[in-house]
Amino acid sequence: MPHSNNKPGKGYKKVYPIFIFLTIIVMVSAAYYYFVTREDLLLEGRRQTEVAATEKAEMVFQWFEERRSEGRYLARNPELTENLAQFGTNIPAINMEKIRAGFERLKNNHDYITIALLDINGKTVLLTGEATNGNSTNNLATDDNQSQKPNSINSPKAKNNDNTGKNNQNQTTENNTKNNDNTGKNNQNQTAENNTTANNTNSGNSPLKNRTPQFDSLDQFVDHTPLADNQPSLDIFTAVRLHNGEIGGIIYQKIAIASEFSNIFLTKEKYKTETRNRLFYFYNDKIYPIIDTLKPFTIADYPGKESVGYIIIKMAKSGKEGKLQGVGLEKIDKIGNLQKVKNYGLLVYSAITTGAAEKPLLPITILLGIIVLATIVVSGLATSLLVKKQELTLSKKLSETEAFLESLREEMSDGFILVDHDLRVVTVNSKPLAFMGTTRENLVGKLLPEIFDNFEDTFIYHNIQEVIRTGKAVLSTDYIKSRDIYFQGKFYPISRGIAIFFSDITEETKLKQKMDETHAQLQALTSHLQQATENEREAIAREIHDELGQVLSVMKINLSMMKNIIKSGVNDRVKDNLLNEVEVMSKNIDKTVKQLRRIITELRPEVLDHLGFVAAVEWLVDESKARSSVKFSINTNFEEIELDKMTSTALFRIIQESCTNIIRHSEATTATIDMNLDNGIFRIKIRDNGRGFDSTVKKGYTSFGLIGMRERAKLANAEFSVESEIGKGTVISLTMKLS
Repeated sequence: MPHSNNKPGKGYKKVYPIFIFLTIIVMVSAAYYYFVTREDLLLEGRRQTEVAATEKAEMVFQWFEERRSEGRYLARNPELTENLAQFGTNIPAINMEKIRAGFERLKNNHDYITIALLDINGKTVLLTGEATNGNSTNNLATDDNQSQKPNSINSPKAKNNDNTGKNNQNQTTENNTKNNDNTGKNNQNQTAENNTTANNTNSGNSPLKNRTPQFDSLDQFVDHTPLADNQPSLDIFTAVRLHNGEIGGIIYQKIAIASEFSNIFLTKEKYKTETRNRLFYFYNDKIYPIIDTLKPFTIADYPGKESVGYIIIKMAKSGKEGKLQGVGLEKIDKIGNLQKVKNYGLLVYSAITTGAAEKPLLPITILLGIIVLATIVVSGLATSLLVKKQELTLSKKLSETEAFLESLREEMSDGFILVDHDLRVVTVNSKPLAFMGTTRENLVGKLLPEIFDNFEDTFIYHNIQEVIRTGKAVLSTDYIKSRDIYFQGKFYPISRGIAIFFSDITEETKLKQKMDETHAQLQALTSHLQQATENEREAIAREIHDELGQVLSVMKINLSMMKNIIKSGVNDRVKDNLLNEVEVMSKNIDKTVKQLRRIITELRPEVLDHLGFVAAVEWLVDESKARSSVKFSINTNFEEIELDKMTSTALFRIIQESCTNIIRHSEATTATIDMNLDNGIFRIKIRDNGRGFDSTVKKGYTSFGLIGMRERAKLANAEFSVESEIGKGTVISLTMKLS
């Protein structure tokens, strides 16, 4: 038994490095996956806090914009503007109650501390809610007498408007007194009562105390400083523009925002429950928490650069926003995002602890440990099984490869034979088996000389010898006469021997031969037609010279003689001679006319143009009878048929050529032309009882009459056929479908 190189344990030594390498790869992959997953989780936490902060900032901004819109709505109320335009701030009580009702409805919708109507000096005209004493801790310091007012409030037009209101009030009181003294007094008393109420209300400080409103393009002034109060609020002042463009009053809104924003920030998050959202107000380098219990803080409270408080203040001072990470306000590591609320000096801070963000890592870590352990165990078991299965796997792969190669050989369109260097058949596909009518077992393993008789005389032998001699591929085309088959062979030298590919190209070769033959016929026909045209011209010239030329020459001589006789005088005898000459000339002229008509008819029968196809064929039959001893006859099942000029000419010439061939070559005694029209199918058969010919034998390119008839049939879109046997005559058939 031969000694085996596969000693026990040798396979294991080869596999152990693979096992160790695989274990290292799994552990490194697990560690890599752990850290990548951790980064992804932190990134997801940052994305969540960014989404939450952006959403909350937008909600706060929209909430402020809605409150400003409410102020503009009150300032543009037609009832308010019309009363201010007519009465100034001395609005009648009944009208004031209607305006108050609108203020009360709006106040009840939100947590307004106050909604009030101020005059242009900042004094309260109408109040809902708490008194507007303006004692904000953040009001800019100054004395009441030094408080500046906006130019539009202090303009002369505004003052005149106020005086006009008072005059209108006095005028109204005077007119009412004249018309109804009691009614006038009551109105006057009511107005006085209203003024007393307003003055009592104005006894406090003005909401504009220490503040100079700078109205924007929407006639509004928003004061953020009350956000830093113990009870943070927002003051909104909206100018009431009259129809003449002057300011008739000011709508004052003071709203507590802590409770409103608690609804926004403390509702259940649609993100992770660990996400914490805060609202800050940054003022004078200090952060004021709005909705939680944190105390206001400065950078001194969080001096460390890793502190979130330090980072928030730095970002607020520089006007930046975005992601941040550090030790949170509760001394816990956090990742978060800071977003500004546009135009309002507020900051939204959303954060999540890094521990909460990394919480999904725990099951992943356990799973990775299990995977690593399972990998080590499975790899150990696989190592022992791998060596045992190597030979089986290799054998299976060899079988699969052989099957794959076999399928490729069978799918090839060419026949395939592989022989070794001794010319012994190694393998074949099914194509040569089908061609040779044998089985694979009768070919594989045999030598080529055992398979092919007279092997050294075959093209296979010569091509193989050429491959052996040159070491290059050989391409050849060969003909097997006994089977009338053309083969294209390809012989390739390979390491194992010679690969032979062959394909049957009989159909393509014969088609090419037929095309070459047809091309040669067409060339010969073209040459024949040119020669026939020249012969026709020569015959016409000869006819004109021999027939017409001689007659015309005699007539010319006779005319000259008659001219001389007439000049010399005539007698009765001469006169008789002249009459005889005239008679002869008349007969010659008639003969000449007949000759011209015959020539013209042979060139183009007039009857075909004037009387139609059937009459032209009947004339042709009569002419053929007159020129030969063949008894021609014609049979039709119709009187006339409508054909276009090209079709009628082509069919007429075919019949004419057939009649000429019958007269010249057939040695027939009778010939019949049958023409039938049935259901739009026109058939013509020309039969004779002549000697016939073998129609299966090719006659080279000399049968130009038949070639010409076949080409004319194509012009007429007709099917052309010839049937003939030696001693049994000939039948020419034409079939065409009429449109």
